[in-house]
Amino acid sequence: MLKKGEKIVFFTGLRVVVDIFFIYFSFILAYWVRFVFQIIPVTKGVPSLLIYKQILPLVVLIWVLIFMHYNLYANKKKKDVFDEFLRVISAITLGTIVIMAGTFLYRNFSYSRLVIVYAWLFSILSLCFSRWLINIFAKKFFAFHKTLIMGQGKIFEHLRKILKKQKGEYFFSNLVEGERLDDFVKKNKIEEVIVAKFSAVHTEILSISQQC
Repeated sequence: MLKKGEKIVFFTGLRVVVDIFFIYFSFILAYWVRFVFQIIPVTKGVPSLLIYKQILPLVVLIWVLIFMHYNLYANKKKKDVFDEFLRVISAITLGTIVIMAGTFLYRNFSYSRLVIVYAWLFSILSLCFSRWLINIFAKKFFAFHKTLIMGQGKIFEHLRKILKKQKGEYFFSNLVEGERLDDFVKKNKIEEVIVAKFSAVHTEILSISQQC
């Protein structure tokens, strides 16, 4: 089983890879819709697909950097889906404006503005949908976070009563001197330890943190 840090790295990497795939896919699909299916008739000839493929690595790089600026790769326990979709749309729109501006400055070839508009639309649809699926998967993957609650007294007992009613895997233990905490953590694959004790001294807490 992956540890908490490894899960974060995995899902961050997954989002980046999926974004790159769908950005690339959206531009290729946009080319086909414009020049092969021709919803709007082409009057100035059909350019080679290779010309569009050549600029895609730069487009992908620019868009991923913009996505990073919009914190679309930040891992939050609670995600506002609507807010994330708005940030995705804003990031894609900004990326499209940047690409559009770049095509005006590049004079060696006139890229179809309609291809870029199609790519904008397909990117919004595909990336919003893919992120929705990833978030569902991530929610289930992180659903049962193994937590060890250690302590004594009223705070510890209060937490025990509350957390027993919550979803998740919680383990409860008194702070017993000499207890093989490291073995317990490894055996039960504990990902987080909470010390619920007012009188826990600094050395005691430090000892626990070093074993987790």
